[in-house]
Amino acid sequence: MDRDSGRSKGFGFVEMSSDNEANSAIEKLNGSDFGGRNLTVNEARPQAPSAVVAAAAVAVMEAAAVAADAVDAAVVAADATNP
Repeated sequence: MDRDSGRSKGFGFVEMSSDNEANSAIEKLNGSDFGGRNLTVNEARPQAPSAVVAAAAVAVMEAAAVAADAVDAAVVAADATNP
């Protein structure tokens, strides 16, 4: 459901028996009106990475940077005690 309109987002996936059949359906239905709504009909594409996955990747990179800083500090400290 769309939280702003309260209407169904109205999407779905359909498998066609051939590429020709799929292309024909796209040509005939894309942009057509259905119950006052314009249809968008296209070939399915892989979903883009979600914000959660991206945020997790950033957190891992930040943790790696902190760990690298800690290693650098330990090396400096070791060098200072072993002239």
